[in-house]
Amino acid sequence: MRHDIHPASSSTRYPAHRSVSGPGRFLLLLCLAWAPALSLPGQSLPSLKIPRFGLHLVDKEEGLAAKCGADARRCFVSWNQLEPQQGTYDYSFLDRAVEASHRHGNLNVVVTLQPVSQWDGNIVTGPGGLPGGALPRNLAAWIECVRRTAERYDGDGIDDQPDLRHPVSYWQVGNEFYQWQDSVDNYLTLLEQTRKAILSAHPSAKVILIAITGSELMALEAGLTPDPLDYADVDGVKKKVYRQELQTGNEYARYRKNRDRSRDLLQRAGTGFDIADFHSYTIASDLVPAQLRWMRDQIGYRKPVWSLECGGPMADYTPAEQSRQVVKRYVLGFASGVGAIFWGSLLTLPQWPQTFLDTALMRRGLFFAAWKPKPAYHTYRLLTQKLARRPAVQDESPGPDCRLFRFHGNFGTCRIAWSETPGGYRLHLPVEGPSVRLTRIVELPGQVNPASVELPVVFGRVVIDLTSSPVFLE
Repeated sequence: MRHDIHPASSSTRYPAHRSVSGPGRFLLLLCLAWAPALSLPGQSLPSLKIPRFGLHLVDKEEGLAAKCGADARRCFVSWNQLEPQQGTYDYSFLDRAVEASHRHGNLNVVVTLQPVSQWDGNIVTGPGGLPGGALPRNLAAWIECVRRTAERYDGDGIDDQPDLRHPVSYWQVGNEFYQWQDSVDNYLTLLEQTRKAILSAHPSAKVILIAITGSELMALEAGLTPDPLDYADVDGVKKKVYRQELQTGNEYARYRKNRDRSRDLLQRAGTGFDIADFHSYTIASDLVPAQLRWMRDQIGYRKPVWSLECGGPMADYTPAEQSRQVVKRYVLGFASGVGAIFWGSLLTLPQWPQTFLDTALMRRGLFFAAWKPKPAYHTYRLLTQKLARRPAVQDESPGPDCRLFRFHGNFGTCRIAWSETPGGYRLHLPVEGPSVRLTRIVELPGQVNPASVELPVVFGRVVIDLTSSPVFLE
């Protein structure tokens, strides 16, 4: 709903001021103290901190997202939802998502805008039967819709969503470039015009580029991963992929087209975006740094890179392995420079096409059916508890057989360690103090609380036998 605000003229008369004292003054102060942070015209709402621990596909379970320590959630919204008929705007879906996200733990909302509209006639089908993207036929109408939407959630007190608590500062233009069914040139046009519309309403907003997919194969071809690479498609079908096959094999012609278009996009997007995005669904968790490296090689080191969809394993799944990958993907991602990582989902959502829901991609949520938490949910919560206030990270790995990372901040130091060597690794860690608390991740269905133990320090060192299951050391 639009609220027109008219500044008072110099001749406007106001009632005489009367001070409030006694019990009335106390009640007034009490109400003000407990009132939500709402903006007045010309007064901006407080922004939330830059996210690090996000969740993709939360649906209406913002409370569960906040309980596991997430500080952000992703929200898809299409032009069709925002403007079901030309000139008629409907913000009910996004209003509910923003209000609930802020009410439950002040979750940052990252909005992915999908420029598809039935009345505009630009709905096309992408891979997997999902809506693909194309340049709107009525580009001016799209721009106006985006401007109005950004204005509604910018938190400046003018035409804002009623009772808005924080601005929505992150807007992504399209989901995955693999699904974009139009030319690179037309996407760059869409990006430029959408960015201008967002910034005209909310100058401090950040625009996120459409996501790059398949970057693990691009990293393989670039020599950034072992050859061959264990690979699984969205159905969880596992195979080995060789570098030479990617370059010449007929079955990888579609991959090469996606690679060339993705490279062209990243190298030409220039100042049209603030944050790049890659999606990481792989068998192994240690591919995240290689995927980031490939992205960096295309765009340079000037801009932040996030992963708004990350999850695994895509094959050889067990609840315990998924729990391990939650820790490894975040730790390796943060250590290599990924700014924020959004785990794949809380739970498979019924509104998606059934052919897509049945894929391995969508079975990697943090919950079993009927909202029964997996071990990975409790491990995600443990990870956020340990790292949320320890943003700095250093790689202290003594060699390829042992991964050791030190996270630190105002709340001290926490190390995370594991070994991928089949026989394990015995770590001799120099430590100051009489003991070290070792906390293990949750790996068993039905287990809720992680196990921990105090290890004695002997002659300034603590000895830890590491396995493929990460441990926290404090």
